[in-house]
Amino acid sequence: MFLLTAAFVFAEDVTVSSNIDGAAILLNGVETGQVTPATLTGVAPGTVKVAVRSRCATGEASFKVIAGTPQ
Repeated sequence: MFLLTAAFVFAEDVTVSSNIDGAAILLNGVETGQVTPATLTGVAPGTVKVAVRSRCATGEASFKVIAGTPQ
């Protein structure tokens, strides 16, 4: 089982980490090419779904990105 955390560094930047480093990061179902831990930049405002995936587990979280607002 994954423990996934997604936190805003600044609006439109999303920091993704999990209890397993090196897990693939997906944004709205699309692989980003990055692995945990990482910061996704340029995320479009609105509701997004972040998932992390390794060989043995998957975790996901949905949240709202608000432009121009530190969160």
